[in-house]
Amino acid sequence: MGLVARPSLDAPELLDDAAAANLHRLRSQANIRYDTARHPLRPAVLQCLDLPVGDSEALDEARLATLRGSGNEPLSHRERVGYRGPGTVWINRWHFAGHDPNSAEAQAKAQRTSLFNEVYWSFLREVVLQDIGDPSGILFQRDPTFRCHVAHGAATGRRHCDSEYGHQTTELNYWLPLTRVCGSNSLYAESAPGVGDFEPFEAQYGEVVRFWGASCMHYTTANDSSSTRVSIDFRVVPRSCHQEGTRFTIGGFYLAMEADGSVPDIDPRARLVNQQRRKRDGQITELGACMVNPPPPPSPPSLPCQMCALPAPARELPRLVVHLRVDLVPRDEEEAALKQRSPCECWVRIDLTCSSSKRFQDAESAVTTPGHG
Repeated sequence: MGLVARPSLDAPELLDDAAAANLHRLRSQANIRYDTARHPLRPAVLQCLDLPVGDSEALDEARLATLRGSGNEPLSHRERVGYRGPGTVWINRWHFAGHDPNSAEAQAKAQRTSLFNEVYWSFLREVVLQDIGDPSGILFQRDPTFRCHVAHGAATGRRHCDSEYGHQTTELNYWLPLTRVCGSNSLYAESAPGVGDFEPFEAQYGEVVRFWGASCMHYTTANDSSSTRVSIDFRVVPRSCHQEGTRFTIGGFYLAMEADGSVPDIDPRARLVNQQRRKRDGQITELGACMVNPPPPPSPPSLPCQMCALPAPARELPRLVVHLRVDLVPRDEEEAALKQRSPCECWVRIDLTCSSSKRFQDAESAVTTPGHG
């Protein structure tokens, strides 16, 4: 089988004929229908938002389509996903897992999230994996992006393509509305890079739109309709077309799904979802509680306190002003960096400024020595 140039704008790598033809097919925009009874994504999202699930799909549709937001509800810095207009209050609720990971609130949120992940992975396995058709499987976005574009709300972002943010050009977007979308409450996209023929997606719950968001420009407008749009979207890469060297790594931003639908147990989430699947299929009878609440990472080794080696006057610090300086990074980069750090490395740099006497400079130097505590 011969090799042809990868059909992208800027990637020089080579693909075989079959992979190149398949990627060319996938880059064409398409609406894909799926069975909502088999893949109950909307009820799973309602539960994650701590909203009741109705007795009918019409009731669930109405509950989401009538969500209203707040005009001054920015996300805290911890969420790191930016302000997204009046719907941010619902994005907050989607991400918020409680201040105390051991609280009942956090435990309930973790359980709802794990159930959503099971539905999400089932959808990937039975719908997306079949649509991609790559014999090597897929890479998929670990955490789908939740969107809420409230009725009469402002646009939620600027015109862009995802490669502007470092995404590889072999990546595909799957955009899944949980309410009926058309016109100003939808997402506008061009059909091919540089064409400029922007049209809003028209779809409903039970359809997912596949488009080449890495290279096709897309954006939202002010929602001048009376219906709130709630949707999730995620990015997928055919495994044989994966481009190494981007900041979006396997095990960080992406998880890998094999062609048979299996996901390696590379982290507690994968183990939990795989256990839930095996339990449903009758292969195991109970879930380990440690998978719902994975054990904390091992404590860093104890290091001798360098303050104790100082003369007594230097240990008698009458007044210290402590300044905490935290470097904030995007969530996906933080996760990737976390996997590469040793347990001893510090996430927070602490500057100690003594306001009394020069004799405490040695103490300051000792406390801020790299690797200490």
